[in-house]
Amino acid sequence: MDYKQRNDEFESTLVIDGVQVLEIDEDSLLENLVALYELVYKHGQIEDHKLSEPDMDEWSKAETLAFAAAGIYDVARRIAELLEPVFSEWLSKHAITEPRLWAESRYNEEKAEESGVGVAGTFTSMVDEYARLNMGQRTLTQDAYQWARNAINNKIAEILRESPEKMPAFIELLESIGEDRYQFFHEEWEGEKEDIGARQSVYDTKKEWKENEPTRQDPSDYFFDFDTSDLGGCLEGLNWDVWPIIYEIGANVVFPVWYGRWKAEGIDLTRERIVHAYTMIESIQEDPSDFEINELVTEVDGIINVAHQTGSMMDYIEERYDDVNANILAVLSGVAENKYYREENAKLIAAWDQELEDIGVLPEMDVIAIGRRSMAIKARAEAKRILLDAWQHLADYEQGRNPVSRRKRHNLRRPSLQQAVADAIGR
Repeated sequence: MDYKQRNDEFESTLVIDGVQVLEIDEDSLLENLVALYELVYKHGQIEDHKLSEPDMDEWSKAETLAFAAAGIYDVARRIAELLEPVFSEWLSKHAITEPRLWAESRYNEEKAEESGVGVAGTFTSMVDEYARLNMGQRTLTQDAYQWARNAINNKIAEILRESPEKMPAFIELLESIGEDRYQFFHEEWEGEKEDIGARQSVYDTKKEWKENEPTRQDPSDYFFDFDTSDLGGCLEGLNWDVWPIIYEIGANVVFPVWYGRWKAEGIDLTRERIVHAYTMIESIQEDPSDFEINELVTEVDGIINVAHQTGSMMDYIEERYDDVNANILAVLSGVAENKYYREENAKLIAAWDQELEDIGVLPEMDVIAIGRRSMAIKARAEAKRILLDAWQHLADYEQGRNPVSRRKRHNLRRPSLQQAVADAIGR
């Protein structure tokens, strides 16, 4: 269903005894958004305008406003509940600026195992990405891949040697390998003790044997014992949980290059905006009444603007809510540039104005509506003369005939005109 059809079919009523009837699908993001903007608009109009219906006295006005406010808070919480999983999922997968989280998201073990890529395939994709980030090539040559593989190996060796605390999982594996080798060579060395000086012995004296006692090496020394031309394959072949090592390589080797490129594109600001929006979503979920109504709508507008201006997030929203797209969110938050959507927004507001008029709320600027309603209620000649005069002045101004000054035109639209009409009706 397209936006126009949806708006044509969306109906809600705000009746004067304070009962709100909002016929919406609570699981529809679009209908909840429209309901929020409708309630806020009507709340503001009722609060700011005079009332024409005798039954709509100040008490019933206050009661209606209270019901409208309750509806605003309820719908705002529902919108937050609908958007929370979208923002949460996006933050877990996009614009991640914490290295380990970035690596765990990008080189995800579960996805790799499900797709059959495994450790070896994941490491290959890591080399590909490293090469593309450094060289900016879409199609990699064999030389480019070879360069990237060697560069990654050298960087791993450097980190293991100079900053081993950055790769504790890899160090643990190398320590285990080192200990196994130490035990093997130490046992072999111990076995040589009985044969010192014998023809088959490698040692001629006990002193020489003692000087050649095996020692434990630094774990980083064992890195190049791997076949680094196929590091991913070597890691995959071990009886060891090597995924933490994959994440360490991603976080410490690939991420810095990736971040260096995207920082210049404003990735920090993008994430900061999304995080702020997500924080507001959580606050609205917890208790929307902590916000003043205007403040609440400002925050919802900000959340919607962030959503429709972030392409990858719109993919998630459209996948989850098939009645919403970027253009619809743009028009609802009042930032649409497209003429069609501006017109649709105006139609929506016109319909709300009509509903407000039906319950006795006089639109502030609409002297035509005031005239029509005043004559329908009490056909007093003085009221008719006042309204027709105001109407004619505005018509003349718009058509360039006998234009009134800006000041006079402004005065025509001030509440004093409404007061004059109200006084005329009351007499």
